[in-house]
Amino acid sequence: MPQRVYQHPGFAKVSAAYYDEAMRLNPVLATFMGEHAYDGLLPEVGVEAVEKQIQFCRASKAAFAGLPERELSLDERIDRAGIIHVLEMELFWQEDLKRWQHGQDLADLIGSSLFLLYARDYAPLYQRVESMILRLKSVPILLETGKSLYQRVPQLWAEIYIESARQLPGLFGVIGQGIKDQVPDFLATQFHQAANEAEQAIKHWRHWFEHAVAPKADADWALGTSAFQALLGLRRLGMGSSELRDLGQMYLGSVGERVTQLARKLS
Repeated sequence: MPQRVYQHPGFAKVSAAYYDEAMRLNPVLATFMGEHAYDGLLPEVGVEAVEKQIQFCRASKAAFAGLPERELSLDERIDRAGIIHVLEMELFWQEDLKRWQHGQDLADLIGSSLFLLYARDYAPLYQRVESMILRLKSVPILLETGKSLYQRVPQLWAEIYIESARQLPGLFGVIGQGIKDQVPDFLATQFHQAANEAEQAIKHWRHWFEHAVAPKADADWALGTSAFQALLGLRRLGMGSSELRDLGQMYLGSVGERVTQLARKLS
């Protein structure tokens, strides 16, 4: 397999800055990626956090676009194009369509932030529990600042958010039982205290959501014709909506025929 070539100092600088800031803005993603400097943090959420993310995407896109393409290696050009595409997609969803106004499953975010620390054996358990405690202590402010996100919530999404919030405390209990007798007693006590406080914050958030947001959750999640055409253009599939529909119908018909053949064999 040929060795990949990265030689341009400007590309290295821009890439490192992009990666570092992406990890800082999304500590849960950082944990998933194996970057553990932010294990005790949860991301900022809310309208101001969305604007920060948009500004980051804009600045990063400009930085990569400003690199002298002719001076880059083939691998650097490929990576540059891929990153710019990712940033364009993010700006399309968050800035152009403002999909963030449909809200975010904050309970799922919290659960993922804890599960990654609990399930991945990259450090002694007590260290991971310490990070879990810090994240649990950040839950109340996360939920409070996140309230500004729910501006145009579809009904089905509202039901999902409520159910996630209802189920999340169960994960706290599972982790609490899992660390029992595996870490010092004082640390297990701190975890249970932080989990109880987080659970109360979740209950208050769910009560607010069920009464202030869910009754008015009637937004349409569908893109619509113009936005869908714009999405196809960004995807660069080389196909229009009618061509995609025809392709889908072709595959649907093929699968239908196959299912019919299998059903005959079973009958």
